[in-house]
Amino acid sequence: MRPGTVVLPGGSEQAVWSEDEIADFDGVDTTEGEWYGIRTDPWPCPACAEVFEWVTGAHFVIVAPSKDDLLMIAAKCKEIGRNPRIVAYDDGLPAMSIFQWQALGRPVHGMRRDGG
Repeated sequence: MRPGTVVLPGGSEQAVWSEDEIADFDGVDTTEGEWYGIRTDPWPCPACAEVFEWVTGAHFVIVAPSKDDLLMIAAKCKEIGRNPRIVAYDDGLPAMSIFQWQALGRPVHGMRRDGG
């Protein structure tokens, strides 16, 4: 497996978002309530090589209201050497909830081959 790739539990397909789709998504407001994310060693986006210290989907930090909701993703991150730590999310990066991420097809940043 090359750096920047992600293998998800259950082998599910992921949606690939373009730059425009990333820019158009509002994400979730993490200023209210408690949110948790998975902080990792610096890791490059497989599409553009931008480096993040959080687990992201299409450049949005994946957050959840409970640490337990992030356990499967953290386990996969550990398997590929990302050194995951589930911590309170208080960064200013855009975020999407794990539930939004799943409902939207688990989007990742990438280039579409079909031109769409």
